[in-house]
Amino acid sequence: KEFIKIVSRANFLLELDVLSPKEADQILEMMIWFAGGEKEEKNIRLRRGKLLYRLGESDPANYDRAIVEFKGAIDYKDLSKISNAEIRQLQIKKFEGNLWIARCLFGKKDFEKTLKHLQAMQSDLHQIDGRDSGKIEVELLKEFNSLLKRVLRKLKRYDEADEEAPL
Repeated sequence: KEFIKIVSRANFLLELDVLSPKEADQILEMMIWFAGGEKEEKNIRLRRGKLLYRLGESDPANYDRAIVEFKGAIDYKDLSKISNAEIRQLQIKKFEGNLWIARCLFGKKDFEKTLKHLQAMQSDLHQIDGRDSGKIEVELLKEFNSLLKRVLRKLKRYDEADEEAPL
């Protein structure tokens, strides 16, 4: 019970953004180990990945650490316990995690890998663009298209970058 109070306090401090990024990373790492379930663990890993991504700007090695967290956040082992209603949310989380991985690759200036990763994600676009009769995830779609255009420009493929967004 005391541990739950400590974790709740740590989470509160993380929400207030009063900790240094390194302190926040340590707390999130601890929270992963003591997460109450797979869903909670995945959410914490996604959050830690985002923090490590921000830290990657000053130390590019953190992009690799972030990728590990994002991969962990989207890797669900047992989908049999998940309801159909939750499947869509998982698909969105998976797409978001993969988009963060692409951002990390872009941050590492590995533009070829970024492009390959984004191209692999195109088969999942139907899960966020409304074709599956679900809600259109406009922000994720915009971010995907924006990153795709940026990487194509970095690779000097200007004609492709200037084409309409792939849907």
